[in-house]
Amino acid sequence: PEGEETLLTMIVNKIGDPGRKIASAAGHQLRLILDEHPVMVNVVAREVQQLAHRPHLSPRALYNCVVFLNQLQLSRDDDEASDAETTENDKKIQNPPSLPASLINTYFHLFEMAVKKEKNQQKKGSKQSNSKDSAATKSRLLSALLTGVNRAHPYLPKKDAAMEQH
Repeated sequence: PEGEETLLTMIVNKIGDPGRKIASAAGHQLRLILDEHPVMVNVVAREVQQLAHRPHLSPRALYNCVVFLNQLQLSRDDDEASDAETTENDKKIQNPPSLPASLINTYFHLFEMAVKKEKNQQKKGSKQSNSKDSAATKSRLLSALLTGVNRAHPYLPKKDAAMEQH
């Protein structure tokens, strides 16, 4: 338990490893941790989201992050319990968004970044954007992002109804 935050950061960082087996094993180990400790889902999701927002992250690492986030188990019960706690406390503290809302925000932000990156590459006339590998990776990433949005949307609590704008 001592240094568990550092250990979690190190395991999450391995999701971005260039070796596919290492990245896959890191994702698998994190899922095993979440099976044993389901309360940690918000902490693990936040760490993976931070990894996904790092600058100069490889497309493969970004794809691995999105796939891991897509595989998180979501439930409405957790969100309703957090709503009950906030009404009992009646404090004016801004609660963080629910996990589904946070995931959807991340997915849309990553989608916008991917589109902007493509536009910048087209403006520069980069030949890299025309390669088959790049197009396939981008296609898989966009597909995973849309899958994530469709998967998280039904779990949005009523308090996050503002997410409907997306």
